[in-house]
Amino acid sequence: MAQQKQYILVDGYNVTHSWPQLKRMMGHDIDAAASLLVERLSVLHDAVSCEVTVVFDGKSDAVETMYPAGDKAPCVIYSPSGTSADAIIEQIVNNAPDGDAFTVVSKDNALCLSVFARGAHVISPETLLERVRKERDLMSKTLLAQRKKHNSDFGNKLFQ
Repeated sequence: MAQQKQYILVDGYNVTHSWPQLKRMMGHDIDAAASLLVERLSVLHDAVSCEVTVVFDGKSDAVETMYPAGDKAPCVIYSPSGTSADAIIEQIVNNAPDGDAFTVVSKDNALCLSVFARGAHVISPETLLERVRKERDLMSKTLLAQRKKHNSDFGNKLFQ
């Protein structure tokens, strides 16, 4: 039986204000903080079999969807002006056939209660940060082990 695809929906500015390094950046460069959040979340998109979508409050007349680093990277959605990122996240979960496929990351109680009622999982920004750190550390260890093996294999062939 095929495993159901999993989705992580991130309340972008809510999480950005919750992660210490990004919160410090928000005061002087909100766009850089948002970009760094998306960059950090790419480790989950790459390492875990799930789709990561970060939703930010936007300023244009329509929903904007982009993949900053190509289709392998997290999706970024900007809500239209007058519509919150929370409303977009709620719409995504409400329109899905199975809310259980979604994990929503936010500290916004109203959003968390709404998506939880539709079957979505809810985690805090701090839990997401720990998950990102764990995956990043695991990926680093894996790459280091592969590099050592490759160097070992190359060295043995070179001097035989």
